Amino acid sequence: DRIRAMGLKGIKLHPEYQNFYVDEDRMYPIYRKAARLGLIVTLHAGMDIGYAPPWRSTPERLARALPAFDGAPVVAAHFGGYMMWEQVLKHLCGLPVYMDTAYCYGRIIKQLAQRIIDRHGVDHILFGSDLPWGNVEDELIFVRSLGLSPSELDKLLYNNARRLLGESPEAL
Repeated sequence: DRIRAMGLKGIKLHPEYQNFYVDEDRMYPIYRKAARLGLIVTLHAGMDIGYAPPWRSTPERLARALPAFDGAPVVAAHFGGYMMWEQVLKHLCGLPVYMDTAYCYGRIIKQLAQRIIDRHGVDHILFGSDLPWGNVEDELIFVRSLGLSPSELDKLLYNNARRLLGESPEAL
């Protein structure tokens, strides 16, 4: 309630740092509360290089948890699952979830990123850098190398985020 009262648009949850599995029943009331408040929930997704398996936010686990968000916007960082991109293709593509491109430069091969975008749809992909871990310029170079049309690139770089945040492109 305080987060919403402050005018913030969403929250970020990191299952590894906060010690929960994304599909744990105990998390569902938090997801539903965020949905009732109209908050966007961003989740670290995939492995985390600072932790050993089992990882707590795999694409399969996130797919199981999505209904608990009651349709509220969910953003899965790192193209839906850092270093688990084949699982993203299998479990998350086409589901009601946004994915961001954060910290993927030099980590995901271009063809795999293109397959995720093609299967999931560019309308649900957001630009991200994961600063300070990722370099914004490198992430931009990577995104611009994906062969997207100018219109698709505009969606990925900013128009999708504007829509998600409830801002029309004309307002900016």
